[in-house]
Amino acid sequence: RPSLVKNVLLEQMKTSSQELICGGCLSGTELTGDVAGYAKKQKKDISVTIVRSGPVLCNDRDSEKASSMIQRKLTQLGVKIILNDKCTERNVKMILSKPGETIEADRVLIMESEFSSLLTAKGWVAKDDYFRADNATDGILFAIGDCSALLPSSGSQVEIT
Repeated sequence: RPSLVKNVLLEQMKTSSQELICGGCLSGTELTGDVAGYAKKQKKDISVTIVRSGPVLCNDRDSEKASSMIQRKLTQLGVKIILNDKCTERNVKMILSKPGETIEADRVLIMESEFSSLLTAKGWVAKDDYFRADNATDGILFAIGDCSALLPSSGSQVEIT
């Protein structure tokens, strides 16, 4: 059963013809699959593009086989996949870091983090028992999901070796 957030996003798709997801980590690829799958199921002609700054979808800690499978599944859903590039906003348009490349979209979903100052030495977001990101300047940035450095059930730090 889709979450409330996904329901809201999918409802907003009803008026969209071009979707852009910036960030191809686990959450970004999951959302991309949901968006493309919903479009296919509803027989909507929606262009879906995902942009990942790294050389593979998901992250470098995941297996190459898993990453290849995810990329294959998204391609089968008609998703355009752009790797080794980054989205930036300029004049209300999303552009890629490669000169002259602009991506038009009715809606842009940012799934990547520009908060590298919040990362631990191992690349996770440190947070308190309420999932507020440590060192966030305003104290209202929450880190939930695969970026998390806390286990929700215990509140203890995740030790990745």
